[in-house]
Amino acid sequence: MAARTEYWTRIRQVSLSRWAVGLAIGLVSDGTCLIAKRPVRYLTDPRNFSGSVPFDRVNETVRGWKGIVQVAASDAFFALDTSGNVHCAPLSEDSLRSYRTVESWRNVSRIVTDTQGSVFGVTKDGKVLCAGANAERAHMELSGLAGVMDIAPTGSECEQVIAAFEDGSVRDARTKELLFTVSPSRAAGGKMILDAHFGYIVFAQKSDTELYRLASRPEDCEPVFRKKGRIVSFSVGDCSYSDPFVVAVVE
Repeated sequence: MAARTEYWTRIRQVSLSRWAVGLAIGLVSDGTCLIAKRPVRYLTDPRNFSGSVPFDRVNETVRGWKGIVQVAASDAFFALDTSGNVHCAPLSEDSLRSYRTVESWRNVSRIVTDTQGSVFGVTKDGKVLCAGANAERAHMELSGLAGVMDIAPTGSECEQVIAAFEDGSVRDARTKELLFTVSPSRAAGGKMILDAHFGYIVFAQKSDTELYRLASRPEDCEPVFRKKGRIVSFSVGDCSYSDPFVVAVVE
């Protein structure tokens, strides 16, 4: 189901769910959020899905968020505020239980989602937090990491996690293999560096104007686009195994 976002204005970031087609959340420049309502109405209709959270409850929760600096979407909506606290608007009773701990997270600088059943928080001191059934697969290899700036889980159940570190290196979190290097300005805390499609396709923002598709060797990484304007944010979409599309906010 397509999202209708043609009337969205003053958008600073967009996050596309890879769990449901058209499910999206936008961050407005005043720190409030917008959601693509048509997909949410469909997904929260009990005639379509049992155990869904009512649409009005989801919508009012998101409308009540203030002072937001980052958003993320999967099988729930997530938001990070200026104080480093995380907010969650589940779409089902299952996701409500799965993500019950995230609103106790503190000192967070980045939030990251996979396809479903997982959400990650990168703290201001470079540690990684996680919640959700699928995140348990990645928990052990992430719990000992330090100096993390951003991560990108991929695979249907977080079988692989790519991490960007404060020294600008982008590595496989399990093998520690170097995949790419980003500029020092991108490696500063709280900035988006990575996003991924669940078919093991990962993208990295090398600089303020360059976005790359990663490969198994650094020399094989391919530029997706280079813009004269600054890339404020980007999000990888598509729920199929085909090549994903990338949406970018450029100023």
